[in-house]
Amino acid sequence: MIFLDDNPVECELVKERLPMVITYLMPDDPTLFVDFVRGIDCFEKLDITEEDLNRTNMYRAQIKRASLQS
Repeated sequence: MIFLDDNPVECELVKERLPMVITYLMPDDPTLFVDFVRGIDCFEKLDITEEDLNRTNMYRAQIKRASLQS
């Protein structure tokens, strides 16, 4: 879990009480937020496969098959 905040007191409180949470102090300037968050290396990049893209259709087909069987 990651905690992002622009208040150093709150960040320290989270670090103290929840040491397993990764805490980042956001920059004061909101125009820097996007670049700041992009620079955090804790977020995994999701790779979407062709199967992922077709999964909804596969679920719908399975539901239709089950409906027809009953």
